[in-house]
Amino acid sequence: MTLEQLAGQLLWCGWGDAPEQDPRTYNDHARILVEEIGVGGLVLFNRNLGTPEEIAALTEELRSHAALPPLIGIDQEGGRVSR
Repeated sequence: MTLEQLAGQLLWCGWGDAPEQDPRTYNDHARILVEEIGVGGLVLFNRNLGTPEEIAALTEELRSHAALPPLIGIDQEGGRVSR
């Protein structure tokens, strides 16, 4: 494993802020995170969520494109973080 791949494994990222791309799909932004950067974790936000079947299909697609399957988490806050 290269140094770049090791560094990518330390990152947790979300995607879906680009208005021209559907955040509920494996779009260009998700592809870059998974295939090029090789992030170790992906966070699904409300913008990424659909039906349970759509979420299952999305997470399977994310994993299928990754060299190392990323951990996948869901943001449950839905708003500002309260500390």
